[in-house]
Amino acid sequence: MDKYTISLPVIDKCISSNGRYDIEKTSSQEMRAILETFAGYFKKEFKYDHIQYEADEHLYDDHKYHGLLFTEAAFDAMTEEHSETPTRLIGGCCFRWREFSDRSCWVLDWVWLHPFCRHRGILRSHWGALEKQFGDFGIIEGVRSTHLTK
Repeated sequence: MDKYTISLPVIDKCISSNGRYDIEKTSSQEMRAILETFAGYFKKEFKYDHIQYEADEHLYDDHKYHGLLFTEAAFDAMTEEHSETPTRLIGGCCFRWREFSDRSCWVLDWVWLHPFCRHRGILRSHWGALEKQFGDFGIIEGVRSTHLTK
């Protein structure tokens, strides 16, 4: 695969009815690796020096991370053998627990969506659920906050 190819994984079953799949300490290595792949795409696109998420980060007790994969139905991958609609993973994000001098809170550290999936209101459609799940979370300055407004 060349450096310009973006591969979106397809899971042969429906893994989400709401367009999100949580990545936590107990998530499979396969799903954590997919989130790491999206973090790699984020690193390349925004020219970061290091990757923003590694699949093994959840294994360390002193690190508080919560990842999310964004999903859509992969109708084009469906065959007669499928009993349910496969799921295409189209991007991801990571929240980290941060302790500041004036407060502690979850912070949206990075978000990456496949370029064809951008500007379709995907993040906006999940924003309320993210606020419910992570409370009054902060946003890291490096994340392009102009794309993250409500």
